[in-house]
Amino acid sequence: MILKDYINQNPGFRYVVEQLELLSGVSRQQLLSAEFCSDHEALQRQWDELELMLNAIGENADNQPIADGCCCDEMPKRSENTAGNQTLTDLGHALMQVRDITTTFINCQRSVTLDDVQLFEIKNFAMLNNQIAKQVAALGVEQLAPLPDLSEVVALLDPDRSGVPHFYIYDSYHPQLPSIRKELRALQSKAELQPAEEQCIAELWQQNAAIEDEVRRKLSSQLSGYAGIMLEAMHNIGRLDLLLAKSKLALRYHLCKPQISSDMRFEGLLNLRLDDILSAKESRCQPVDIAFGKGVCVITGANMAGKTVLLKSVGIALLMAQFGFYVPVRQAFVAPVQDVMLCLGDEQDEMNGLSSFASEMLKINEILKRAKSGRLLVLIDEPARTTNPVEGMAIVDAIVQHLNAQDSFTLVTTHYSGLQSDCKRLRVKGLRQDLDKDVRITPKNINNYIDYSLVEDVAGDVPQEALRIAEILDFDSEVLASARELLKKS
Repeated sequence: MILKDYINQNPGFRYVVEQLELLSGVSRQQLLSAEFCSDHEALQRQWDELELMLNAIGENADNQPIADGCCCDEMPKRSENTAGNQTLTDLGHALMQVRDITTTFINCQRSVTLDDVQLFEIKNFAMLNNQIAKQVAALGVEQLAPLPDLSEVVALLDPDRSGVPHFYIYDSYHPQLPSIRKELRALQSKAELQPAEEQCIAELWQQNAAIEDEVRRKLSSQLSGYAGIMLEAMHNIGRLDLLLAKSKLALRYHLCKPQISSDMRFEGLLNLRLDDILSAKESRCQPVDIAFGKGVCVITGANMAGKTVLLKSVGIALLMAQFGFYVPVRQAFVAPVQDVMLCLGDEQDEMNGLSSFASEMLKINEILKRAKSGRLLVLIDEPARTTNPVEGMAIVDAIVQHLNAQDSFTLVTTHYSGLQSDCKRLRVKGLRQDLDKDVRITPKNINNYIDYSLVEDVAGDVPQEALRIAEILDFDSEVLASARELLKKS
């Protein structure tokens, strides 16, 4: 699958991608068509390239590369008004002027006679390419996006060496053009023309047009030999822009370079979308540590314990890593997979006439089929929660047993206690038990008193905090009292 497919399926990952500050007209298409990468060497190469760009734009004081697992907030911040900053500014301005003219280059390759607009596009691109190449060399990252010297292309399209990025059939392209155009100007300047002079103007225009057409054919033929080089240059400019955008994103959010591992481990994992929302409210998202290997890890916790957000955050982090991004953690160890598959409670198919349970079963069935033949990251949020508890727990147990035998990494959240499957179990700590009596919890501040960290949970019992949370939310006191009595009897 390509990145476009994943952002259509995953709003959280789409939010991350939307934060990229892409400048050129060629990088966005490259980004959307990027392949989900599971090759270890290719991933390491992408992360290393991003590291080189980060070192260049971050002006690392000791000129040492960022160590594996190092967060961008450990890098020295750029100083103001430096030559490096000016180079970045100039590079940004040049990238913003680069348009995707693939069709023009393809026509050029095929020796199609180009019109003046297409010749202008090529001239402008060649000049921008040479400008960007100098700026990239000044940053010391020319190996990330090798750009050719297109001075010969510029010379073909700017014979008078004006240095201006527009195109015109200059007089110097043909020895007869100066005299023809001079005579035309002289005749056209007359207030009144004789019939013979009007006929002369028409003939001169025909001669001028014929010569201009000849010049375009000749230029198109000469440029066809450079078309392949220019296509490659445009591709590398797109790569450069994408690397620059990923680097700026990494600096903005203090992202971390992942490391290849046989297991999954995220230390200080954040959800960028949620953290931005909370930051706007002068709050912060609590970082969470999570580690799991092949097989199934079951996560329990009370309502509002952040289990669904945790699953989304893990999925987003791995998607970021396997599309060549740094990730929102203090440290990340990832085992590359072939796909990330989710079944979350907020992705129902009522519009297709399916119940939430039917929709969920179809999605999980697809996951089970895929897991038989490939290594996946599987994220399932509270399966079978909408059916009766007895059958629901049996279904969850069976799903866990089946996926536990596959070559995939699976996280399953549940409210069911007493699962029989042999698997790793974690529990969200949940609502703090050591709250001061004077603390007044309200629906607006309750999240401040929930501990979202994970602990090992051998027993696998789900915390019973529903009544306590309902009370905090000012639920009807009589109903709560009745519920407590019924709970005692059960």
